Amino acid sequence: MTQPEKPPARPAPAAPGRLEMAARHFFGWVYIRALGWVRHLPDDRAMARSRRLNKFFTVAEEPIARRNIPLAYDPGRAGEIQAGRFEYLSRLKIHISRLQGAGPCGILSQVNVSGAEHLAAALEQGKGVLMVSAHAGTWWHAPAVAASLGHPVSSVLTQFLPNAIVRYLDGVAHELDCSLTFVRMGAYEGAKAAFKQKGIFYLSFDFASRSDRSIWMPVGDHAVFPVDTGPGVMAVRHQVPVVWVDTWHDETGRSNIRFHAPIQAGRGTDHPTPGAVLDFFRARLADQLALYPEQWWLLGHGNLKELSEVPADPAFSLSETVPA
Repeated sequence: MTQPEKPPARPAPAAPGRLEMAARHFFGWVYIRALGWVRHLPDDRAMARSRRLNKFFTVAEEPIARRNIPLAYDPGRAGEIQAGRFEYLSRLKIHISRLQGAGPCGILSQVNVSGAEHLAAALEQGKGVLMVSAHAGTWWHAPAVAASLGHPVSSVLTQFLPNAIVRYLDGVAHELDCSLTFVRMGAYEGAKAAFKQKGIFYLSFDFASRSDRSIWMPVGDHAVFPVDTGPGVMAVRHQVPVVWVDTWHDETGRSNIRFHAPIQAGRGTDHPTPGAVLDFFRARLADQLALYPEQWWLLGHGNLKELSEVPADPAFSLSETVPA
């Protein structure tokens, strides 16, 4: 039986222009300065100041959130989610600010951690581990906690981040003995090296930084969002255990990290294709959003659409296989 011909590859997204990057760098500089203004304050004062700062930092993303939230959720929930999102973002800034200078003991004192035995069991297989989360809660605590527990960790960042934010994250990574790579700038080689060294490669799956290899996935009640197929392909190609991490803030604002039991990917497993792996990620994200929808950062940064707007994408099938 002849295989259907694949459609031509979609072009890669264009790089931001010079003026846009200049604006991003300025925003990043202001953002990092703002982190310094809340880092050492007691929680109540830090939260009060972060709320004031948040009114400025959310100006650009509020129109996106006001469009996205009603797409994903029914009107009765939209207002509640929007209000909760402001509090979430205010708390997120405090958590990010306290990554710097904390060191392993400080990180572990800031976060409620559960399921660490699952991560250890995955590493004991001796293949390396692909660790995955969503952009929810304080997701940067996931690699920070793994490193603070004594595991070797590499993380991937999207391209075109502001210089000040890259320097900040690079400094935190250095303190925790982690390494950072970037999409299209050594990420695949970084993952391959991490697995070869039997370490952890961490990424968040729900941001399509490469539109040339993205697909649409359902979220909420009646919306879809784009995800990069790369994590699914990576899991199947390298046949490493995959550990999902829940990341959320509890009712007190404390950051929580929960490592799930590892799944196996590739031929002969319950997740034999990239699509099956991505569908597992989507289901885990749906579980989190059922409890804390306001804590999905991408509500103010993603590109959600109504399900009816997006035709089935033949460029990537849920049954697609990837050669070893």
